[in-house]
Amino acid sequence: MTNVTPCNEIVDRVRSAFAAGFVASERGGICFVTTPLLRHDNDAITVRVESGENGPIVVTDGGQSIDYLRHSGFSTRANSSFRRFLQTVEHSFGVRVVDGEILLEATEQDLPVAIEQVARAALHVSYLVFRRRERVVATFDEKVEVDLIKIGAQYDTDVTIEGQTRLARFRFLVDSGRNAIVHPLSATSRAAADAKAERFMFHVLDVQKRTDAYRFFPVIDDQGAGDEHWSRDVITALVAYSDGLVRWSHGHTVRLQEVLDLPEGAPR
Repeated sequence: MTNVTPCNEIVDRVRSAFAAGFVASERGGICFVTTPLLRHDNDAITVRVESGENGPIVVTDGGQSIDYLRHSGFSTRANSSFRRFLQTVEHSFGVRVVDGEILLEATEQDLPVAIEQVARAALHVSYLVFRRRERVVATFDEKVEVDLIKIGAQYDTDVTIEGQTRLARFRFLVDSGRNAIVHPLSATSRAAADAKAERFMFHVLDVQKRTDAYRFFPVIDDQGAGDEHWSRDVITALVAYSDGLVRWSHGHTVRLQEVLDLPEGAPR
């Protein structure tokens, strides 16, 4: 595919559309955009921008994401779960996966959006490396994050939202237009559970006094001995102050997918 759009023009568009961290450069006659998004091996997600004389601009990861999985020992061939997962990626991020490449056609006007969509899709595909590795999930936050990856959620971590009286920090924000806050709550005693629930509900109310743009989904660690720490009154209050409570002891993966209204199809 011949590169027609000068890379210096793409560089200018990227600089004007994105904050610091996105860098465009030309190598071998092809324009590459390095993003601030990092895979789990700490390599940056890089996409390339190509265009033909009579065709649209194409943003592609060049097949690097699926190659990364293969090189990490993940089986991608003759894997029906993986094919279903790629279909979910196409649906969730608005991209296409063709011959192992994640790509999206774009116009000059929506080029920055296309770059971000392909980059986020590439990062999401790289998360599948978790299914190959024996990984010790040490914290409850990590357990919830693994669930988000399993159900194909597109999310940001450690988000700060301005409330009426102060800034509130939440663990996960599931975007794609959902504006869903997913916040794990884990405690080692009844008093700690009460305090964490009270703090969460305060921040929810404070944010809601300023904006109704967000939905809130607390996830409580009530499995095993943790069940004793969450009183009936606290659980009732969390249900009342949120858009849906997820209890880890009650089919957490399915419940999380249900409350977030995500499509089925990610590998289990």
